[in-house]
Amino acid sequence: MKILQTALLCACAIAGQASAAPVFQLGVDNNMGFQSVVNKTGNPNSIAIGDLYYGVLNVQDIATGTTSWNANNVSAPIDSFTGYFLTQVTSVTTTVTAQGTFYSAQLGVATNPDPNGVFTAGELSAGTMMKLYTDTSTAYTTGGPVATDIAHATDGSLWASLGFTSASNYWTLAVAPGGFAASGSSFGGLNFMTNNSGMTWDKVLDTNCSVAGGCLEDMKFVSTFSQTSGGAWQANVNDPATLHPVPLPAAGWLLGSGLVALLGLRGKRKYRAAIV
Repeated sequence: MKILQTALLCACAIAGQASAAPVFQLGVDNNMGFQSVVNKTGNPNSIAIGDLYYGVLNVQDIATGTTSWNANNVSAPIDSFTGYFLTQVTSVTTTVTAQGTFYSAQLGVATNPDPNGVFTAGELSAGTMMKLYTDTSTAYTTGGPVATDIAHATDGSLWASLGFTSASNYWTLAVAPGGFAASGSSFGGLNFMTNNSGMTWDKVLDTNCSVAGGCLEDMKFVSTFSQTSGGAWQANVNDPATLHPVPLPAAGWLLGSGLVALLGLRGKRKYRAAIV
């Protein structure tokens, strides 16, 4: 009985750690509502190959029809799920009409050094484009300076990093009218590079990619953006992103592992007693 009680206590302790924020519903697509701010290097009135886009993001809620988690960036205790991303323009299609110049750009992994020092050269060469963090002490901010906002979004515990790991991964930007200004949309699909979330993930179907029938990605996103009214950041971006956590028999697995480990220790003790 003592062995069973100890195993149950171990299982509950580990399961309790795994249930920390952010909270997802297992076995279904989870939509992460997020808000982000972005800057672009280069000419602010046009988009060119080699331009860098970087920004910070704040996940405001996670829902599957009903909300399972909400951010708290107002007062203690802080409960935030934030991130930083960096990408680079790899190709640009320009369309000139009577209404203005429209851009469609493909974004890829940055080959230039991260101007903000969040990504290492090794992370960029591996294909990393986004890092997500959980934090219980520092609120997410967008009021500038840029370095301060980035520091607040990245000073937590690394939850995961995402980027390009397969040919199906992509990031597309559509801007109308010209430049990175008035309005536009962004959509893409990324895969996990590192996963410290404590969860296992299934693929989500992304029908916005260029492959007939869609692409399978770890995370897909569709967002819209608009020009800010001024300040440290050039554009506001809004949600959503989608992920699919896989249900696992966690409690049973932990209990079984605890029993095996404890029985193994008990067996060793008996064996040692026998040879003394």
